[in-house]
Amino acid sequence: MGNNLEPRWTKMVEMAKESKETLAQVTTMVVAERIDISGCVHPRRRITLDYLGEQSEDQVRYDTQYR
Repeated sequence: MGNNLEPRWTKMVEMAKESKETLAQVTTMVVAERIDISGCVHPRRRITLDYLGEQSEDQVRYDTQYR
C-alpha cells in the first residue's frame, strides 16, 4: 500500500507548491474598473484572498439562482 501512496503524495506536494506559487502571483495583480451588464460599477482593486472569496461566493450564488 505504501508503494501506491508514495507517488500520489509526491504529486500532491508538487501540486500544492505550484498552487501556492500561482496564488502568490495572482494576489499581486490588479483588476481594472469595469461595469457589468446590470450597470453596477466594479472599481479597480488589488486581488486579495478576500476578493477571491467574494468572487467565489458570487459564482456559487449565480450558479444556484440561474439554473
